[in-house]
Amino acid sequence: MADWFDTLLKIGSTPDWITPAMALANDAANAGNRADIWCDAYAGFSVNDVTKTLRRAGVKHWGGAFLDDMIVVSVRKDHLQKARQVLTVKGVPLL
Repeated sequence: MADWFDTLLKIGSTPDWITPAMALANDAANAGNRADIWCDAYAGFSVNDVTKTLRRAGVKHWGGAFLDDMIVVSVRKDHLQKARQVLTVKGVPLL
């Protein structure tokens, strides 16, 4: 059962060119003022959980993605400390 679902997810994610394009545009707009937050993806938090937590705290972020066993989100350097603090308080394990 999981095999067909994995195949469906791969097919469905193939035409998603908007998300990487937006992340690239934000990276260019924030050149030199960008840092990445890396989180453990198997700690019970989704990319959506992490980005919602950051958004609610007023942290400028973009490019939330799931990579292997990690979640990575780009933040402005001046928001890095606040992002780490907010996620730590929420219980998200940072790498």
